[in-house]
Amino acid sequence: MSWLLLLLVPFAHANAPAWRVVDTHRADLDGDGQAETIQLAIDAEKALHLTVRDKSAAHDLDLGVTYDIFGPRTDAQLTLTEVTETGVVFARVHLPGGEYCGSGDSTRYIAWSGGEPVEVLHTWTWADAPVYASREATFHPETRTVTVVETRGEYGHEDDSHETHVTTELAWNGQGYVATARR
Repeated sequence: MSWLLLLLVPFAHANAPAWRVVDTHRADLDGDGQAETIQLAIDAEKALHLTVRDKSAAHDLDLGVTYDIFGPRTDAQLTLTEVTETGVVFARVHLPGGEYCGSGDSTRYIAWSGGEPVEVLHTWTWADAPVYASREATFHPETRTVTVVETRGEYGHEDDSHETHVTTELAWNGQGYVATARR
């Protein structure tokens, strides 16, 4: 009986009964020619967990709990980006916004090059009238760069004087994004 317990212990985190698997995909995230298994799950406390499994081990990233005005969000979606879209293959975790004030979209881009998965970019939109904010990304796949624009403002004004924009240029360095310019 004890040998059975020893076999189950290393896999307990990935098959914990309190976790609900949202989605599973396969892709070569680290560029070694071998596809990894990428799985998104939600635990009993409503925290999101992304697991990357390669041929030797499971690597976890705890994305935590995302809240809006009604509490924890559990409507997560897992997709993969294409090299032609972002320049690098990422796992993309998206939480769509609700159709009410105090809500918004959230998208996280996760890279893996061996070791632990790393969140490399987080974009979002949020509104709670009269204020709104967003962090949006435009990818340039041919140069492996991304332009991120953060906007904050207030509805109900005739001009853009109540809106601010910060633009940051980021470049991929093989492990994550590094800022190259900010304006």
